[in-house]
Amino acid sequence: MTFEELEARYLIATLRKPQQMSPARAARQLASAKLPEYVNWYEAGKVSESVDQTGCGACWAFTTATTLESLNAIKNNLSKVPVYSVQYLMDCDEVNWACEGGWMLDAYKYTQEHGIVAWGEYARVYNAKKNACKVPNYNVDRFYNGGGIEEDSITNERMKEVVAQQPVGVAMASNLKCMIPYKEGILTENDCKCSDAKKMEVNHAVTVIGYGKSDVRGCDEYWIIKNSWGPDWGVHGTFKLCSDRVGAAEELGTCQVNSYV
Repeated sequence: MTFEELEARYLIATLRKPQQMSPARAARQLASAKLPEYVNWYEAGKVSESVDQTGCGACWAFTTATTLESLNAIKNNLSKVPVYSVQYLMDCDEVNWACEGGWMLDAYKYTQEHGIVAWGEYARVYNAKKNACKVPNYNVDRFYNGGGIEEDSITNERMKEVVAQQPVGVAMASNLKCMIPYKEGILTENDCKCSDAKKMEVNHAVTVIGYGKSDVRGCDEYWIIKNSWGPDWGVHGTFKLCSDRVGAAEELGTCQVNSYV
């Protein structure tokens, strides 16, 4: 594909912030002063493979499914990561907007009440469009989200504390000119120009699945992030994003990933 074709494909990948946002919550006190220096839940076998959302703005649903898959795998020490139905969320969650965007907190609330089913247990596989909901039979296993809150404008230490326990969904400002050609390495604010909320709003949902220390000049630490652009993009569908809070990234982090968590 040309860059223009890719841009048209992924620019639809948007978030819809609720008109009435939840009140911002202050970051909690750290439960432990000692956090691991390196976390990678994909390497630990607790993150599923990336699936390409294609030209459908369902990043919110992919992120919701990913975080719940990992939550179940970690909490219950599963040997195999479950894969949950994104199409179920798109068809049945009437608060969000399927391919027209959505917000993870609303999806978490839906799965708290209605649960989420395995990819193969829903009536349809992912087809990148909204269809009439086919409510699974009562005997189909569901995983219920036990709860969840949104923490806004959190510190890196708080983000690490959460990610050290499980992957976490975040909103980010995705600059496609730096994201689409990504193959490996660490993306920075200099690469993406995505951290100033006055110039670019958050428009994409992704899952932070780890963090580590960088040996690249100009970046001390990074986040490891799972995208929903398929396993052939980036490094098995993931990328590294510099987490240094300097310059334009001081307030909300690089590409604003600390803004809504």
